[in-house]
Amino acid sequence: MEVEELNKKQRRYLKIKRVLSIIHVIIFSPFYLSLFIIVLLINMFVTKFHPFFVQERYGRNRKIFKVYKFRTIDEKTNHSNSFARFLRFTSLDEIPQFFNILKGDMDLIGPRPLSIKEEDMDILRNVHPYNVYLVRPGLSGYAQINYVNESSLDKKASYDKYYIEHFSFKLDCKIFFLTIFKILPITIHKK
Repeated sequence: MEVEELNKKQRRYLKIKRVLSIIHVIIFSPFYLSLFIIVLLINMFVTKFHPFFVQERYGRNRKIFKVYKFRTIDEKTNHSNSFARFLRFTSLDEIPQFFNILKGDMDLIGPRPLSIKEEDMDILRNVHPYNVYLVRPGLSGYAQINYVNESSLDKKASYDKYYIEHFSFKLDCKIFFLTIFKILPITIHKK
């Protein structure tokens, strides 16, 4: 089946979406910077001055970029401590990715930024008729709010396909508000 492209309305929204992502980061930068500094200082102490995790991921048009996160796994022991688990649970480990948004590697909402090591997932994404790499990956997205770590690779790929098939301002707004609800400390997470 031929790979589908974005329609004219979606291509127009893609430009608006980029502007909205930048405006969001700029408006909330005092809040994000405050959180960033606090987490950075604590994580520097916890990780013995290795607070960041850097990994190569696929971006728009399969361009490879480096994604930044706060380190949550000890490289030597391959275990996490209670602070690291707190970062993962609250998604605070993702804060450095706001720099990726400003750089143009990512948007606020989009498909999950796939690691170049996830070859099986990349193959499944390419089986679908819709090209997931037509848009920038997102800090949050349809896959991120729906799947759990135990989800099958095919299920994860289907969420990315759904996002591209229904790519719109309305869907991004829905994902944005569901993300906020999901990461709020008062949220009851599924066990």
